[in-house]
Amino acid sequence: MFVGAGDGRCAVLMIGSRRKDEAHYPVSEVAAKYDASVTSATDEPDEAYADWRQEPWRATRNPWPLP
Repeated sequence: MFVGAGDGRCAVLMIGSRRKDEAHYPVSEVAAKYDASVTSATDEPDEAYADWRQEPWRATRNPWPLP
């Protein structure tokens, strides 16, 4: 989740991998204000997203670029 902190324009560039051995999910007081932080720091995606996942993960086609 991204939350704007000002009234100007913003650009977000994300580059990375969702491999389990390279992710770290820290606790963030700012993100917690928006219900977007883990409750305790973890390196496990299943723990970090436990509150968000309501059905099993499944592969899906990326909608970008739009036709």
